[in-house]
This record gives sequence, C-alpha cells and structure tokens, in this order.
Amino acid sequence: MCIRDRYSMLYSHSYAELYLTVTENEIKDFCSNNKKVDNVIRMDVERSFGNSFKEMKEGVIRVLRCYTILNPKTSYCQGMHCIANLLLFLYKDEPVAFSMLCKLIDDFGISLLLKNDVPLFHPYFYKLNRLIGIYLPRLHKHLSEENFDATLFASPWLLTAFTYVIQWPGLVEIPPLLLAFLNEFLTEGVKSLFKSSLFLLELHQDEYLRLEYGSIFQSLSMLPKSKIFYDLGIVEEYKRSAGKYNASNKLLEKLQIEYEEICRSSANYSISSEIYEERHYLYKDNKICLLYTSD
Repeated sequence: MCIRDRYSMLYSHSYAELYLTVTENEIKDFCSNNKKVDNVIRMDVERSFGNSFKEMKEGVIRVLRCYTILNPKTSYCQGMHCIANLLLFLYKDEPVAFSMLCKLIDDFGISLLLKNDVPLFHPYFYKLNRLIGIYLPRLHKHLSEENFDATLFASPWLLTAFTYVIQWPGLVEIPPLLLAFLNEFLTEGVKSLFKSSLFLLELHQDEYLRLEYGSIFQSLSMLPKSKIFYDLGIVEEYKRSAGKYNASNKLLEKLQIEYEEICRSSANYSISSEIYEERHYLYKDNKICLLYTSD
C-alpha cells in the first residue's frame, strides 16, 4: 500500500468539519492574543519553504493556527510544521491535511513527543542510546568515548518522523527513503522511528567510527541534504532490513522500566506522570496496540 493510501486511512470527516468551524475572526484573535506562538509558527514554515510553494505555505500556516486554536493543551510545538507541510503537499486540501495531522498526533503517540516539556524526551533518548548499544556496539562505544549520544541528534528524527529531511525549495518528489520510513511508521507507530534511526546510523557507521565529536555532529547535521534519501538501492536495503532491529514492544517496555529505575535511584531525575501515561499509551491500551505489530 502506498503512502498516499495509508494516509487516506487516517482521514476523518469529523476533524475536517471541525477545521471548517474556525472563523477568520477566531484566527485574527488568535494571532493578536498569541503573538509569540503565531510568530514561531510563521517562522518555522517560512524557514521550511523560503520563497517556494507560496500558496501552500499560507495553507500550512492556517492549518497549524487552527490546530493550535482547537487543541490548546498540545498547542503548537516546533517540528509539527514538518508533518503538516508533507500532508498538505500530498493532498492539496487544508481540511484533509488538518484531519490527518490530528489523527497522527492523537493516535500514533506523537502528542507525547510534541509536548513542550524537554524532560519527556529523556526516555526516548535513553531507549535509542540503549538500542544503539545492543545493535551497533562498536558505534556505541565510539560515540560514548566522544561523549556523543542521541540527545545531540535524535530530536528532529523523532519529533518530525524524519519529515524534516524534505528540502522544499526546488523539491521535485518526496524522497523515496523517507516514504519507506513513513510507510513503516503508519504500520508500527513510534517504535518504527527507532528502527529507522538504527538503519541510518549503521549506514554511516564506518564514517562515524573515523570521526571525532565535532565532525560527527557536522555529518549528522548535513543528513537532510544527503543523496541517500533518493537512492532506490538504499530503499530496497531498508526494506530487507525489516527484521534486523528488534525494537519490539516487549524490549521497549523493558528499556522504559530500566529508565524509570535509573530515575528513582538518581537525585537528578524525577519521573513525571506523563512518562507513566506514555508507558500505558504505547504498551497497554488495546486501542493503541493495534497500531503496532504483535510481538
């Protein structure tokens, strides 16, 4: 099933109808009363598109403003624009893009990643670091020696489901490797992002093993401009690697428990209620588990 068909399964008439209830006066009031948030939305979208896709750019801004008006608890979080950009590009329809954005955030666990609370990222970084240690031990050892870990590079990968790699100015097609990542994300949910991360790191492992801290950081920062995202051979390699990285629900729950034990034993950490909510959300709720492959 292609990515467009998978996204279509997320479409909800109720969300689309909700989008249409937001009036121009409500949007004007939001812009006047929430200038800081609105400025961040506009700056993020402007930074993505530059001088290209001018009509779509305004559409993405409207979608994000409406989402923030209708979802004040989650509100707008940086990274959300990358997903909205892709959805509006695929469907050219604001209510549909809004509907799918809501479904992705609400049903796939992204809302937990998008909360404006940096400590909520800690368990995700911990899990990714541990998975690197399990599946890429040589790389993990080298990164540790360089004091380099997932906190330095994984935020945009997880926050945007890798959609940040799209280079909108001059875009001809959505990168095929990104589409492969997203297809798996729509099948397995957030845990697929760990698998995609491990694949990218292994792909560049030999290079990173030769580099020191600053050069590793620079190489990772250039990843969005890499040709690998358009290399069909690498896409096929990714598909063949499907069972290589066992980021199963069982393993992720075990790593979550490890993280919580570390938090309890350290005066520098505290476990918020959201972390327990996350654990329930990802592993225990039957309505959510259908988004993940069974273990």
